[in-house]
Formats: sequence, structure tokens, C-alpha cells
Amino acid sequence: MVVLPIEMMDRHVQVECCTCIPSGVESVLKQLGLVDVNFYDLQNGWSGNSFGNFDGSEYMGLRFACRFDQGRFPRGPDFPFEQLFGTISDELRAGRYILISLANSTGGWHIYVIYGEEGGEFLAKSKDGAETIDENNVKRCVLRMGGTDILTYTVVATPPY
Repeated sequence: MVVLPIEMMDRHVQVECCTCIPSGVESVLKQLGLVDVNFYDLQNGWSGNSFGNFDGSEYMGLRFACRFDQGRFPRGPDFPFEQLFGTISDELRAGRYILISLANSTGGWHIYVIYGEEGGEFLAKSKDGAETIDENNVKRCVLRMGGTDILTYTVVATPPY
């Protein structure tokens, strides 16, 4: 069992309906203590539509990487589920959060922050405005969706930046 602290999620807000990607990145930056709880710079003026918008980008000493993108790993029965789940487990054991794109009930997508693994399942949280959303069956969701992409990060610099 690996569970990372996630208390900053309750203090974070997704400011607009289509800013879940930068909102997820901001929540990770806040959880790591790299930005203030009132930091919303990434959501303000957001015009992106995928993790690819952050691929290779550096923010506050973290370099982000889009992994298992749909261009290289199309959804379906041939998706490398075990490789994805292994990567997520490795990231958690290394003490890092993972952003994941999951299907929502309206037929769209929403971004969650995976913060733990317990009983063979991944634990994740997200925001819908000020409401915190829990998803404790991430693997089941990904299998039902036929695969998905994730956003990971590595530390490339330490403060001050």
C-alpha cells in the first residue's frame, strides 16, 4: 500500500469547466509546496486540450511528460494496460503524483490526480469547481475505457528557481 498526502486538493478549485488539465497540474504543485494555495496562473487563460500541452514543459522545478498518448497507444484491447499500471505503481513508490485522464458520466473526460494504491486499486481525486471528487477504482475505469494517457513529472531543479 502506497498513499501520498493529498490534503491540498480540498483547498484547490477548478476555476472553469474546461480547465481540469491545468487544475490538476496546479494541485500537484500546491501539494508539493511549490506554489501558494492561491496560485491559479495555469488555469487563467488556458486554451489547451490535452496532456500534450504540458509535455516537456517545466514549472517550478518539475518537467512534465505525457505518457501513453493516444497517438502511439490507441485505446482498445491491444492497449498496454500492464505497462501503464506498472508505470503508475512505480511513480507512486517514487513518491510522485500522477495525472490521469478518465471518462466521465457525460461522455467527456476529466483529469484526476492519482495519490495512492490500496488493495490492488489506484486512488485518485479531482475537482469540479470547489467540489472534491474521489475515484477509488481507477484501474477498473481504465480497463472499461480501453486505455488512457497520463502526465508524470521529474524534479529538474530545486528552489530557488
